[in-house]
Amino acid sequence: MSKITILGHDPSFANWGFALVDVDVATLEMHPKLIYLQKTAKSKNKQVRASSDKLTRARQLRETFLKLEAKAHMNAAEVPEGSKSAAAATALGIATGVLACHSKPLIEVNPVGVKKAITGYSQASKEEMLEWAVGLYPDLPWKKGKAMLGKYAGECEHLADALAIVYTAIRTEQFKQAAAMFSVGHAA
Repeated sequence: MSKITILGHDPSFANWGFALVDVDVATLEMHPKLIYLQKTAKSKNKQVRASSDKLTRARQLRETFLKLEAKAHMNAAEVPEGSKSAAAATALGIATGVLACHSKPLIEVNPVGVKKAITGYSQASKEEMLEWAVGLYPDLPWKKGKAMLGKYAGECEHLADALAIVYTAIRTEQFKQAAAMFSVGHAA
């Protein structure tokens, strides 16, 4: 089996979902090795400047990103876009900046394409995306039971999205080209 390890990203300033997945190049079968949620939260310390707090949180995201990327051959991500407020625009900019730290190839996918790849239509709900991921990979460390759709729904959603992003990315022409180059490089 020739495999490529892909790090899937569901970027967010507060809840960044990661999925490290081995992909069989011939069959496109996915074998998740790890799902991880990097959470950052605004400091409650009134003495910390807002800009310093944002910088600290961005560093936390970057450190996790680089540590996990070291275990992968390539990345796949939804690149954040669009915001409805200045605070959301700032968070989006920070997440995009952290994503730009990648040193390995990056396959970009869009949210509509991911939903279509998973459910067949572009208006898939968060619950449908979760059902897909948990149904395929029930042994991953999901927050189980009612908690998944309640308190921890957001956490599980980001992890499910990171897996769905990899699933979508490996069906792109960009991945096919990278896989062909990877196979040639490993055959030599």
